[in-house]
Amino acid sequence: MSSTQSKRLAAYVQRYRLDSGLPSDLQPVLEALRYREENMSIKAGATLGFCGLMIASILVQLAAPSESMIFVSPASPWAFFARWGLILLLLASFMTLVAITWGRPRYSKDPEAALGELAATIAHKRLIRGTAGVVCIIGSMFAAICLLGPLLAVDTPMPMFDAFR
Repeated sequence: MSSTQSKRLAAYVQRYRLDSGLPSDLQPVLEALRYREENMSIKAGATLGFCGLMIASILVQLAAPSESMIFVSPASPWAFFARWGLILLLLASFMTLVAITWGRPRYSKDPEAALGELAATIAHKRLIRGTAGVVCIIGSMFAAICLLGPLLAVDTPMPMFDAFR
């Protein structure tokens, strides 16, 4: 490796990493904060995956043929729940993506201030992920109402069960 490459690499490490020049007593704090950030990103990824599954179930229900047991007519009240569930789940998905990718391009030179900035970033991620979780739960409830409503409605004809009457 040439000396210019070494200097570039050292500058990159110092610019984007917090542990260059960090006192040894602050190393456990940094590791704890990094663990919390990773843990939060994993939870946001799980929320994103669940939102994706619920979005897919709503889209399958909306695209179902009229003979299907899960068919929802666009004029029915169940379509309201499908539309709003879809909107809320898309919003929650976007919020979890923001929570996963939220970060700072660089931290200050002072190690203690840099740790404070990392802690503030984690707090923002937690707030966004928590809000996205609540929005995802509400959207999932709308999706469940939309999916189960037509099945539990008394006046819904189900031609596939006519053979059992």
